Parts: sequence; C-alpha cells; structure tokens
Amino acid sequence: MFTPFVRLLLLLSLAGIAILFAYAGKMMPLIFATFLSGFLMWDYLKRGTVLLALRKLRKNDYGGAEKVLNFTRNPNSLSKKQQVYFNFIKGFVEREKDNFSDAENYLEMVKDAQLTNENDRAMVLLALADIQLIRGNKQKAKTLMLEMKGLKVQPALMEPIRQMQNLLQV
Repeated sequence: MFTPFVRLLLLLSLAGIAILFAYAGKMMPLIFATFLSGFLMWDYLKRGTVLLALRKLRKNDYGGAEKVLNFTRNPNSLSKKQQVYFNFIKGFVEREKDNFSDAENYLEMVKDAQLTNENDRAMVLLALADIQLIRGNKQKAKTLMLEMKGLKVQPALMEPIRQMQNLLQV
C-alpha cells in the first residue's frame, strides 16, 4: 500500500532500529523490527502498488494510476487477485488513452476472472461494450450488456449503463 520510495524509507529506518537494538542486546525488539521489515518486503512482492493505483483509478486519476502501477516491476510475481486488478487498471488506463486494442486485451483477461465485487465486473463489461460499439460490433456489445443483467452496481454507474442500454436498445 506504500510507494516504493516510502517502503525504502521504512525499511531503512527499521534496519537502523534493528541495529540499535542489536547493539543494545535487546532481542525482542530486534526480532520485531526484522519481522516487520520482512513483512514489508513480502507485501511489496505479493501486492505491489496495485492498491494505490486502484485508489487513484477510482478517483478518475488515470495518469496517477498508471504512474503508481508502473512501480510494479514484475506483475507475474503478484498474487492472482492482484494480477487481476493489475490488468483491470491497465485496461482502463489504455482505454482512457484510446488504445482500444490493448484495453480490450487487458479487460478480456479480467472479464472471466474473479473480481471482488460485482460493480467492478459491471465496469469491465460496460467498458468492453463501449469498445465493441466504437469498433462497430453492435451485436457483441449487446451480448456484453446482457451479461451485466443482475449484477449489483453502485448508483454512480447506473447512468452510464442506462445510456449504453438506450444506445443499444437492450
């Protein structure tokens, strides 16, 4: 949940604290500081900066989300759930940059994956339907909109869904 710079500062301060406790002969705080620094490293390897990028994406800060997401150097080492959200964010960032083929590739990977809530799944389906509509594939867009039926979505997403349904006459 921290940027790599903040993590580095925390790790350096924990290392300094551990050295002080080792010099003073205090084993319990030394073990605690070492455990905490190990947890910070594990957290970075398994979760990366995906949570920070997701927070920025939800605030419609696509540039900030991309910048924070680029701190994750090896997305394949992330946990499966974090890989799904990595692709989720990448898809929306590419869509915002009008790279529709890349956005579609990322979002197709996410569509069949297990997202934590139905609102995110509805966002993916709506974005894919929008891309299909832009490409002129109205039938595929209708199919994607029909997949969205029955999903629980937040009220903020209802208006774009209604607009797309009216446009597609679903």
